[in-house]
Amino acid sequence: MYALLAPTLLSLVAQSGNVVNGTNAEPPAPTPAAAVTAAMPADFADLDRKRVTVLDVYFGDRRIGQFEVEADPASLRFFHPDAVAAAIPDLLDRASVTAALTGALPPHAAPPCASSADPCDRPRPLIASIVYDPARYRITIYVNPRLLAVRDDGNAHFLTPPSSAPTAIDTMGFAIAGGSGQRPSYALRNRLVAGAGNAHLIAEMAISSFRGLDIDSLTAQLDRPGHRYIAGLFYAPGTELVGRRRIVGLGVGSQFDTRIDRSSLTGTPLILFLDRRARVDLYVQGRLIGSQSLESGNQTLDTTTLPDGSYMIELHIHDAGGAQRVERRFFTKNAALAPVGYHLFHAEIGWLAAAREDMPVAITSVPILNVGLAGRRGAHLAWDASGIVTDRKILAEIGVTVITPALQGHVGLLASSTGDRGVAIQLNSTNAGWLNYGFDLRHVRSADGRTLIPIEDDSRWSPLAGVGLAPFLDQSPDYVQATGSVSAYLRRTQWSLSAYYRRGRDGRASYAVGPALRWTIVERDRFRLGCTGTYAATDRGNAVAFGLQFQLLGARSQLHAAIRGQSGGGASSSGGEEAVELGASVQRDDRSGGLLNASALTQFTRGATLVQAGADARGPAGYVAGAIVQRLKPGADSRQYGLSGQTTLGWGGGTLHLGAREQTDSVIAVRVRGPKSSARFEVLVDEAVRGVLHPGERLAVAVQPYRRYAVRLRVIGDQLWGFDTRTRRVDMHPGSYRTLEWSARPVLAMFGRLVTAAGAPFRNGDITSEDAVAATDDHGYFQIQAAGNASLTVHAADGATCTATLDARHTTAPFVALGDVPCRP
Repeated sequence: MYALLAPTLLSLVAQSGNVVNGTNAEPPAPTPAAAVTAAMPADFADLDRKRVTVLDVYFGDRRIGQFEVEADPASLRFFHPDAVAAAIPDLLDRASVTAALTGALPPHAAPPCASSADPCDRPRPLIASIVYDPARYRITIYVNPRLLAVRDDGNAHFLTPPSSAPTAIDTMGFAIAGGSGQRPSYALRNRLVAGAGNAHLIAEMAISSFRGLDIDSLTAQLDRPGHRYIAGLFYAPGTELVGRRRIVGLGVGSQFDTRIDRSSLTGTPLILFLDRRARVDLYVQGRLIGSQSLESGNQTLDTTTLPDGSYMIELHIHDAGGAQRVERRFFTKNAALAPVGYHLFHAEIGWLAAAREDMPVAITSVPILNVGLAGRRGAHLAWDASGIVTDRKILAEIGVTVITPALQGHVGLLASSTGDRGVAIQLNSTNAGWLNYGFDLRHVRSADGRTLIPIEDDSRWSPLAGVGLAPFLDQSPDYVQATGSVSAYLRRTQWSLSAYYRRGRDGRASYAVGPALRWTIVERDRFRLGCTGTYAATDRGNAVAFGLQFQLLGARSQLHAAIRGQSGGGASSSGGEEAVELGASVQRDDRSGGLLNASALTQFTRGATLVQAGADARGPAGYVAGAIVQRLKPGADSRQYGLSGQTTLGWGGGTLHLGAREQTDSVIAVRVRGPKSSARFEVLVDEAVRGVLHPGERLAVAVQPYRRYAVRLRVIGDQLWGFDTRTRRVDMHPGSYRTLEWSARPVLAMFGRLVTAAGAPFRNGDITSEDAVAATDDHGYFQIQAAGNASLTVHAADGATCTATLDARHTTAPFVALGDVPCRP
């Protein structure tokens, strides 16, 4: 390009003024056409040469010093690699790292990661490697984690303690259900979590038409770095085979909940495949434990809020098109699994507590001591031991857990002083690949045929201040139980095989085993044709069901039609039954500030028609859901209905607030102060959008306690707004209600020329306003993003200062021309 343009440029220069070599000259005599050549600038080759310089060296996000290097585009060499290795903290093998950093190293030049949470590429070296960022004169060193020691530097790893000001989160819910010929039943539930500093109060109770008042827990809790103290009515951690027990008493134990680097409590991995973005509600024994919004694909559910023990859970899946389904999984969780390099212990003492239909709490006369200890040997092997002592029995259980990238296995053995025996074997996949599986086998034998924890077996009790003293009758005879599931996803086909078997002391067995298949036959744009099939062999008979479904999917709606067939289903069932089903669902965002789902279904079978309708809405004040089912059959019409709802009250900063969409024990309230406008701001929590709000509005975001969150705002649309774009870190504890406020105001992108009172340009001045900075060039020109009426303070190089006030009107233009802006002393 230079060679092509040079003759033209030379001819233009010669025609205008005949300037040659910077002096005036007479027109030269005609000469032959000169040859024009292009060459590399004289100093251009220096860019490929090795350069010696001093660079900042980082290990992770931590600067460890400045070191002299020799660098070129293809390699980099440390002059003193031993000094670099010596500056890296917590190295187990310094000699190997020194050798890895010696000699010519590939620079791995790449855009740096903005933060440790960004999903950007990072080297995974066998020993050590570097990433060179020439733009920032920086080298980042990466070391294989196996060469680093596990370090505990005390309180630096713990969350910031909450303030002593009291805060509280109170979650209230209700459910009403009934039907033809049935009395309506109801249930009211309340969970209060209050906190002041490191002290917390947790109270959970319910009132229902079938049990009356039931106090589930009433616990005072004090968190200290590494330890937790509890008192009141609470659940003591149990063993794998006995389960947790509710007691009235005292407890102490180690805890890692308040550590910043803690991992979620280890439980059975719950891996769920979603073909569309969906909300997943987790239910345990009919009680909503939590909700999660997940993207499509194989997803691992967050089980932090699930209680300890082994039990069946229900996953209620609501996809973005409005379709709903329910999956059941057997889940186990053992809080005794210790982090790598640490030990866990717990000890509780008190009396066993029971539930009675006629008393809120029943305290037995059975004393209990519950202790446990757990440890970790490396990343792949963990052990635990626990014991339960009562006035009649001593029970002990030991367990070993093996963790690998592909699977997790656990073996537990139980024995008691009276001859009880038990064994539990578990095996689960831990990755989110195409194949997932989980197996659980357990056998418990009671030597005397009674419960493993012996309880006084009389029926005498006496009320004490509204609390009953009563026997605790726990039905846990001998049993053998096996559960298992295998699921796989191959292209458009998802199949699974599940099995369940249980035999009690009486020798009677119950079982169910069978496969299930979901196959998407055709998927074109918004049209989908699929089929489903299930088969189950049970102790009550065999059943087979199949169906063909047509779906028309929209961005926020769905229409479907299905043909289904079923045969069997019980000992008394015979023949088959066919059904034709028509349904529709719709989803709408930002209805009353929330999400609305509505669906309707009509099913036609021989001799009867089933009509079903339901809707649920989630908004700033909570959520409400309702459903009605009408069965139309000559002479035998019937109806069923249900209504449920939930809301949250938050107390913080001396103010009572209402509303949160999800149920958790802590809430982050985000508020944007500014002039009312149609502008919208996204609230990002850990880089996930959790809601949208306008200036002047407030959004309550329910989050899990014992975590540190990164919160920031992001404006939607092209309009410019001035606000703090930095990420704010907030530590949440049980009962925390934290309010984060932003001030936002519309700004303009403006350019102009700053002049003195005499009209001369204000050259090379530094400009500051309320939340913006700028500078003038040699001619006084500047560019700034600020409010249209912003006041500017300008500092000259000689120390002179002046002020200027802008006068620009809001416009849709990308830039506003200010012209000359006078600056007065």
